[in-house]
Amino acid sequence: MSTYRTLVGRGQVRWQDRLDATRRELISLVAKWREESRPRVPTGVARNLVAMASAMALRDPTPRTNRVHVLPYLETDEIPSARALRSLTLPALDLIRKLNLDNDLAPYTAGWWHGLGLAGCVSRYHGANEGRLRLWSGRPWVEEDLSRTPFPCTVGAADGRERRWVKCRAAWTRLNDEVGLDVLAGLLSGARRTECMVEKPDPACMRGTWLVVPKTAGVLRLLDFWRISFMPGLRGTLRISPFWGVTLSSLMPAACASSMLVAEAGGCPILPCAIFEVVWGSNPRAGYIMPTFAGEIPFICSHPTRIRRGWSHKHLKRVAALMGVASVAPEMRALFERWRPRNRVGA
Repeated sequence: MSTYRTLVGRGQVRWQDRLDATRRELISLVAKWREESRPRVPTGVARNLVAMASAMALRDPTPRTNRVHVLPYLETDEIPSARALRSLTLPALDLIRKLNLDNDLAPYTAGWWHGLGLAGCVSRYHGANEGRLRLWSGRPWVEEDLSRTPFPCTVGAADGRERRWVKCRAAWTRLNDEVGLDVLAGLLSGARRTECMVEKPDPACMRGTWLVVPKTAGVLRLLDFWRISFMPGLRGTLRISPFWGVTLSSLMPAACASSMLVAEAGGCPILPCAIFEVVWGSNPRAGYIMPTFAGEIPFICSHPTRIRRGWSHKHLKRVAALMGVASVAPEMRALFERWRPRNRVGA
């Protein structure tokens, strides 16, 4: 089996866990400090400005023509005049970039949009096209999700190269965490698909569908932070197993999440078996063998299949180290824990 990453010692993995935990704590503390240090919005013009920016992102791109859309974001029942809203249009456009509207936009969060940009799915334009995005071809599932958003989002007609213009104010809100889980979900949502045809027998599980993302510094940093296994692709790209996409499907829109359910996922079922061994095999419960049925986590095989392929516990631990998944982030483990009960037999 080809090596995904270099073998990591047990002591180094333990130190990596501590460093990652410290990094996450620092990120949360900085986010909390920014939230607390942000000045409270006073009444009057500033209050109307925040309401105007929120309405432009969530309800109506031009709320000055329909002032009722501003009312849900005001603390009072007094609706500003059309003249007052017209004077706040340009300041509100600048304020959108400083607003945190992730709770109202989920799963279309600022991190999800940032992940689409890392994947090369969308490009942001400034100047004459400010506020518009270019949606590149080859991702029909993203087009489907953007065409049915609960907030204003206009997807233009395709040109000769199947590219589309997207006008969406909500895509320009403030990004809280550049390495958040929603950023990773956006990266996998905007990834291209490729088929790897390998004749059987295929002991390395290379056959199947892979997610293709560009090999950039931002992508490598994100994958390394969450310890996502990948393989080198063609022409400066990386290949990632759809296993990770299904794991993060709860953070994606409907069509993007459904696109991860492929008939034959690349790197599976040996990747989920190795992760199962890392997460639950080090401290086995009473009567522990391996997954009692296929599907206990995404794309995993049952215990009889594992035995038939000759994947012992020692072999799976070696594979986990080679793939770079010898340790699993706590947030990723929580996603696995939520996946298991809802896929049990009889549940």
